[in-house]
Amino acid sequence: QLDLPPGMHAAVGWSRDILRSNQAAGTVYALPAHAMALHARVAFGRFTEKRVQVAGGDLVYATLDAPHRATDAGIARWLTVGMGAVAQLFGKPPVSRTHLILQPHVSGRGRPIVYGRATLSGGPMIHVMLSGTTTDAEMPGEWITIHEMLHLGMPTTNLEDRWFGEGFVSYYQEVVRARAGILTPQQAWQNLHSWMERGRKSGGKATLAEESRLMNNRYAYHRVYWGGAALALKLDARIRRATDGRRSLDDVMRHLHDRFITPGTPIPALDLMRHADAFLGVDFCERMARDALRSRSFPDLRQVYAGFGLRVARGRVTLVGGAPLTHHRDAIMRPGGK
Repeated sequence: QLDLPPGMHAAVGWSRDILRSNQAAGTVYALPAHAMALHARVAFGRFTEKRVQVAGGDLVYATLDAPHRATDAGIARWLTVGMGAVAQLFGKPPVSRTHLILQPHVSGRGRPIVYGRATLSGGPMIHVMLSGTTTDAEMPGEWITIHEMLHLGMPTTNLEDRWFGEGFVSYYQEVVRARAGILTPQQAWQNLHSWMERGRKSGGKATLAEESRLMNNRYAYHRVYWGGAALALKLDARIRRATDGRRSLDDVMRHLHDRFITPGTPIPALDLMRHADAFLGVDFCERMARDALRSRSFPDLRQVYAGFGLRVARGRVTLVGGAPLTHHRDAIMRPGGK
């Protein structure tokens, strides 16, 4: 229970104990054990929390006191569009209630959102630095908040498994935006290719496993995020091909979400890949992940590009017809992923 001065409020992701709150004539929070083991973001100040209803849940946000142009109506639209895109993957919001702290930032240097981070300590919380100069029209569909919302649907893994936690989220931040109509399929494929080229150029000195384990020490963010995303793309293509489009990486992500979403209980990412094999009835998910982790080279996507009809010239991606797997390529970016 928090004892705050008059007029002060707390923005936390913790669940409220309604019975004890009524008995105490104040707010009593029920913190699970993992609240003391994981990072958290909370805010204290003179603000009012506001709620945005979405299908399957709601979002509760607090905007800290600093100059900003975005209005509450614009913020509500931005959050609704973002969670709608994320629900394209999970079929619903990844959690029933998402808390957000919006921290206005002096300038975003042309970006509506400067920074974002999702934490799960005691409850789902997303901390977002919102550019103080951005307008309502510039916010819906930006990728940073969608990236962080996707994290809330991911199983908790160990720090050395950021190739999975960050990589698969990076892949889907572009996919779900295409499915929601924020991007065209061509724009989504172009974004994926451009980001993965940055990852390709930043790697090669160590294995993906080592870069993932030492990511913060070596600043190997592009290598880990987009090496993991490239693996996600390869897995998605392989699953769709092996099942003739009946299954995809989407089905794996929903299965892992439903079975392993318990916060504070880390599970090795390779174990998740083993569960993916068992769930799909195949034998290649874990093997492909192990091969990628042992390699110093960026995952080779030439076969995927050729099969999907993704032609690259001078860094520009063109979607061409007539390739054997264009139907899978188009399905990835289609609403529902089919």
